[in-house]
Amino acid sequence: MKKSILLFMGLFSIGLLQAQVGINTRTPQNIFHIDAQNNTNGNLNTSDDISVDKSGNMGVGTTTPQRKLEIISSTAGAIRIADTSQGTTKVLTSSSNGSATWVNIIGSWNASLTGGNLAYTTALGTRKINFTGGTISKPGTGSINITNGSITVPYAGTYRLTLFGTSLMNRGNGYFIAGYYNVRKNGSSLWGPHSLGSTLISSSPYVSYYSFTYLNQNDVLDIYSMENTVGFANGVSNLTLFIEFVK
Repeated sequence: MKKSILLFMGLFSIGLLQAQVGINTRTPQNIFHIDAQNNTNGNLNTSDDISVDKSGNMGVGTTTPQRKLEIISSTAGAIRIADTSQGTTKVLTSSSNGSATWVNIIGSWNASLTGGNLAYTTALGTRKINFTGGTISKPGTGSINITNGSITVPYAGTYRLTLFGTSLMNRGNGYFIAGYYNVRKNGSSLWGPHSLGSTLISSSPYVSYYSFTYLNQNDVLDIYSMENTVGFANGVSNLTLFIEFVK
């Protein structure tokens, strides 16, 4: 009889073990329950707990998860996924098969240099355009240098470049290239927007140009006025260079 009772108790204990497993706790609150600091105390403190319920839901910081994975934290940054694609201001996105990677947000960054001016000159050549102001959407992400008239981009990807302002010419009469610019990347020519116009066009509306280009992280852009012949404009007024991350 004693042997039967002991056998029954042993089977009952095994059943309990199979029903609930607790690590660092004598009172597991779920099918599987880890109480890292042994401080749950009747489900009052679960901030350090990990649990799995009978539906297969897993909780971190909770013993009552409502989803396949639920994380409860009193501080920001509870999730960290470092797979070499992570970076400042990136968001987690999914491919068609559900694989997640970190990517930059489309249109999440832009910068501009404003107030570009060059006085009339009689000399032929190339002049770097000086600016008096600028903006950046996220200080500390990329940069602008108003003094040097340059913009440093923060991400590798496609950017839209927009240039608008007034070209000035007083060298002759008739129709000439009213403005010829050269946007340079790391000192090398990247884009040469230009337009036709007549002399003394300073009272004309702004002329705008735009283009798309791929840039690498930390590429530096600046802009020059091309004044190599008497047929090119020889002055600049209130020019703006605007750069926006696309994708």
